Amino acid sequence: MVKRVSMKGKGADIFFGGDTALSRAEVSPADVPPTGAVPQPQLVNIPDEQPSMQERKHASMQERKQLATPVDQPASTLLPPEILESIWQDISHRATITNAFRYTDLELSQLTDAIYEISKRHEVKLTKQDIARLGLNAVLWDYRARGDASILGALALRRKTRQGK
Repeated sequence: MVKRVSMKGKGADIFFGGDTALSRAEVSPADVPPTGAVPQPQLVNIPDEQPSMQERKHASMQERKQLATPVDQPASTLLPPEILESIWQDISHRATITNAFRYTDLELSQLTDAIYEISKRHEVKLTKQDIARLGLNAVLWDYRARGDASILGALALRRKTRQGK
């Protein structure tokens, strides 16, 4: 009977698919010495054909970053400073009413990714609720300020034209 081979220090390489995967060569009965000594299995390098899990995760993260719409302007130039200050104050108040909204799987996934990236980059904890309230307040301000020319007005117009078809 052939003993198992110990590969100390190679566990992560084998599990995560390092530069090469190791495979044991077949041991034929002719390779066993007549004295009854157990032969040492031979290790053969087999090149990886697929990227490792870490490489796939890294590529996926880079792809998501490229697909995200980059904002080159600081928040203070997107909205007037007095409006931003009003929104910051609105969301700083403790929310006490519970409500539920429906989201798509993609929306929740992107929201989770954004929270993770912001938390790591700025070492601050944000919640889904923080982001939802910020977005809601920004959309409501836009509607109060611009009416039908706002993004909310544009949504209403789109829905109206779709229902009319």
